[in-house]
Amino acid sequence: YEAVKIIRSRGIDIPIIALTASLPSEVEERARDLSINAVVTKPFEPDEFLKLLVKIHHQWCKQKFLIFPANVRTSTC
Repeated sequence: YEAVKIIRSRGIDIPIIALTASLPSEVEERARDLSINAVVTKPFEPDEFLKLLVKIHHQWCKQKFLIFPANVRTSTC
């Protein structure tokens, strides 16, 4: 959680996924408070994790496209 606090305090807006062995309910409130994008509980299915990565990537890119002018956008989205 400390790393997330530092990242967010510096104004860095990147997707963050918490990986935990704890119960999701124990982590969800803290994750929301720190603007963590998703919580994944171990063990997890690799295919489901990949789907989550793709979903978060598309959401993040969509948000950035609304903010940045066309000449600043990257081709990674």
